[in-house]
Amino acid sequence: MTRVKLIEPQDMSDPEISAICAWVTEKEGAVPNHFKVELNFPEYFKAKLGSTRVLWETGELSLAEIQHIGILVSRA
Repeated sequence: MTRVKLIEPQDMSDPEISAICAWVTEKEGAVPNHFKVELNFPEYFKAKLGSTRVLWETGELSLAEIQHIGILVSRA
């Protein structure tokens, strides 16, 4: 079975990615594993987390509600 490598944020040299990971760690306490998978695709990671940040900071849902939705969607 093929596995996708988990990339540790500290191994990335892109300052934008470092800033995003620091922000995620501040909000969630750690960088989730699915983000470490997405780091295999840095441009996608930056675009996706940019839109996620908008939802987390200006959306109507709380962080806890967004996390619960993510868990439910991942089970679908």
